[in-house]
Amino acid sequence: MASTLMPFVMFLFLFGLILLNIPVAFALFFTSIVFGLIFWGWNGLYVTFQGIWSLMNNWALVALPLFVFMSAVLEKSGIADELFTTFYKLLGRIRGSLAVIAIILGYTIGAMSGVIAAAIASLALIIYPLMVRHGYDKKLAIGSILAAGTLPQVVPPSFNMIVYGSVAGVSVGKLFAGGLGVGTVMAIIFSIYVLVWSHLNKDKVPVFEAGEITLKEKIASLKYLIGPLAIIFGVLGSIFTGIATPTEASGVGAFLSLVYVFLRGQVNQEGHRRSLDCHFKSHLNGMLDNGRWFGI
Repeated sequence: MASTLMPFVMFLFLFGLILLNIPVAFALFFTSIVFGLIFWGWNGLYVTFQGIWSLMNNWALVALPLFVFMSAVLEKSGIADELFTTFYKLLGRIRGSLAVIAIILGYTIGAMSGVIAAAIASLALIIYPLMVRHGYDKKLAIGSILAAGTLPQVVPPSFNMIVYGSVAGVSVGKLFAGGLGVGTVMAIIFSIYVLVWSHLNKDKVPVFEAGEITLKEKIASLKYLIGPLAIIFGVLGSIFTGIATPTEASGVGAFLSLVYVFLRGQVNQEGHRRSLDCHFKSHLNGMLDNGRWFGI
């Protein structure tokens, strides 16, 4: 078989396995093993395990499963609902406020966990039905949620930055420092665009009636920001002050998330089981390992 056809055939084989409902991690594994044996014989296995060994010695990637666990714990704690309640009390009467809240939530959730799926899932389940029910244009509703879902890619602790830094040999801490500014600017630009578009298309974006909310209630709602801000500053602050490396900061974040749910009285066997179940179902380690095999 010509070497130029090899990548094409490999990807066809890979997508065929995925279409057969085989998990991506195992599909990558079988593809790499089969084609490694076909083209390189037993030497292919030697190169494969050599690559796995070098991957497992990459300490930067240790942060990924810890951030996944952190995200799972926070997701099960209902923190997204409380953040939404706080932001809608503060911004409820502004035209386009629900779309802006979606962007702020995407930024906040990304800064707490770096998990894109967690941000989009939370926004889709909480805000999208509310936006549609209050007469928001569906294009604006979906667009704002998807735009907010991109923020965890650049806001530290971003998974993409950790993987890129480990592969390219770039300092993950410096990537985080650069991504924080970029992500903040993106969130501000997204919010300004939504507000301007909402003002120009008032018929498609009605004012969200949050009810009569007193100043006292608005101030009281700020208490729900204490936990998330503590986690964000704990993770990012430990990195930027030099107290911890990005890998060590993932442990700080996982610990703070457990402390957060403990102080809220949400520590129970069922909640812990669901968090671990969500963590292991991600197949993160398997996808990374077998993806490395596939790339050899």
